[in-house]
Amino acid sequence: MKVKKEFKFIAIPIFFVAVLFGLSYVVMQLWNYSLVKAANLNTIDFWQAMALLILSKVLFGFGMGGRGKPWSRKRSWRREPPHLTDEQKAAFKDKWNAHCMPDSKKED
Repeated sequence: MKVKKEFKFIAIPIFFVAVLFGLSYVVMQLWNYSLVKAANLNTIDFWQAMALLILSKVLFGFGMGGRGKPWSRKRSWRREPPHLTDEQKAAFKDKWNAHCMPDSKKED
């Protein structure tokens, strides 16, 4: 059991460093392949690609708010709507139709 914890303690940081280096390489290749000719930009090296990747993650987020994650924020629009009576449903439909339908298409 202790060996498994020690393995995780060593393997997880190595995995994240490998992913960082791999993604940096991919960013560098994509930048140099597509943007140098298309946007007339200079080529970048590996360390500039890593800095660009880290900067984009800091500015745009780390992608931790996806579905099904226990730490994700609960969204109010996903909750079950309150139960309405038939009269309330009819009144809502009337208001919705009055709001959404142009005057020329309303049925009187």
